[in-house]
Amino acid sequence: HRGLLMRGTYFDFFVNDDAEPRRNGIYQFCVVGIDLSSPDFPRYHCWEPTGLFDRTFTCDEVEHHMAMARFHRISAHAPVAAKQAIRWSSAASRDSLVHGDKLPDLDSSGRPVLSPTCKFPLRHSVDALGPVLWILVLDHHGLLSKRISDEFPTAAVVAVDAADRVAQGTLRRHRNRCRYPINFDTGFRSATGTLHFTKDDYSVVFLPFVFRRFCNEDETLFFVLLSEALRVASKLVILALDLRGRTLRACDDILCQWKSTLQAKHRATMLADMPLSNAKFAESDFFLGQQEGSESSPEDVIIRRCLFIAPASKKLA
Repeated sequence: HRGLLMRGTYFDFFVNDDAEPRRNGIYQFCVVGIDLSSPDFPRYHCWEPTGLFDRTFTCDEVEHHMAMARFHRISAHAPVAAKQAIRWSSAASRDSLVHGDKLPDLDSSGRPVLSPTCKFPLRHSVDALGPVLWILVLDHHGLLSKRISDEFPTAAVVAVDAADRVAQGTLRRHRNRCRYPINFDTGFRSATGTLHFTKDDYSVVFLPFVFRRFCNEDETLFFVLLSEALRVASKLVILALDLRGRTLRACDDILCQWKSTLQAKHRATMLADMPLSNAKFAESDFFLGQQEGSESSPEDVIIRRCLFIAPASKKLA
């Protein structure tokens, strides 16, 4: 087991904002929560003073940045940009997050929350609105996760993939290009279709084209994964499908059979079923399947649908 950092630990991290380059620079992040769903590979929920770039770091990332900070202190050669970094109040001051007892509260999963009694200083209107929308995405190259993060900048988007897929060269190039962090240490096991998160851990779970990409068209594995998503999501499961058949009727029959299974075995409510061209992110190259790298024979018909599913016995807020 690895040693854990204390809440209130600071470290510097360079932020690259493609949407607004003037925000690029070094920001001081503070560890405000810890995800211990996998004790050997803890993840840290970290916030910075503006609230624009709050994110989750792996333990390796945090330890790397803290080691670099120690090196700069010893060598007395701190980067020039570090002198202009956006920082919290000094950790030694009485008004700091730790000494001023201003750290946010934690929920049952170790994530930071701003309760009515919390003394954490509000940074923007989103802090005042209440809990953050947490979105879990099964994403093997980060393109969709980055798109969702751009569309919903105040949401916390977490991308996961199975560890046994990390060595695939094509996917690695996509991940490096889009610069979105993907968690491989914990969360998803492709062989069993299980999600290693507790019940209602995320507001929304996004499953893009998992039937072919993650389940290899194995219906048993597909429904295991879908039932796991229904368990983890507190509000909504969004499922993008890419079905193939000789006729559109054959594809629709498969879809109807899946809907019946959802309602009969999982008591899940189908809120919407729409062609993907009308769904959110439909204009994305990822969502149109341009990155799938698969070829269809002339007799195949591909039907793309986006299903919005509410977990059983859970009401949308």
